[in-house]
Amino acid sequence: MAYKKDEVIRGLDKPFASNNFVVRITKMEKTRSQAGNPMVVTDIEIVSPSTVKSGKDTIQTAGISTRLFGMLDPSNPLGLSKMVGALERAGLPPQEVQELEDDELFEADVPEKLKAYVGKTFCMTLSCKPRVMFRNPTPEERAAGIERQPLKDANGKEITAGYQLDADWGSVTGPAGDVDGF
Repeated sequence: MAYKKDEVIRGLDKPFASNNFVVRITKMEKTRSQAGNPMVVTDIEIVSPSTVKSGKDTIQTAGISTRLFGMLDPSNPLGLSKMVGALERAGLPPQEVQELEDDELFEADVPEKLKAYVGKTFCMTLSCKPRVMFRNPTPEERAAGIERQPLKDANGKEITAGYQLDADWGSVTGPAGDVDGF
């Protein structure tokens, strides 16, 4: 279906209802959280549907990206099981999942094994949530223990700037089948 240029809203200036999407993994790597715990960061992008309706508006969704975080904190094994369970539902089960004590977490100590997931597609339910604007504390405020806080207008309402995808590993619904692109 063809759309007029002014009918398509790019980015997420408007929300859309929760919907099932095919997403593609564009990057997957092991890193550490701000607290120093090991985690796997997975970048995904929407493949299809390429547009969704939101009221009278058509929102272009193809290519919108977000990140999924798989916490590998030994004190909280739930994060690892949530990610592995999602990959199994997606038809992409890891070949090996080592014990946390072995320090070989989710094939993550061999970067090539994580890179093998790049380009793989699966289905997941995505929705939008408001992107809240934050005020970062000054170095002096940080030293005093003040953390970043949401910006608020004169009425005390949080200030938002558009919308962002709301996604986590629990939103994976299954394999995508054959997807050639946009």
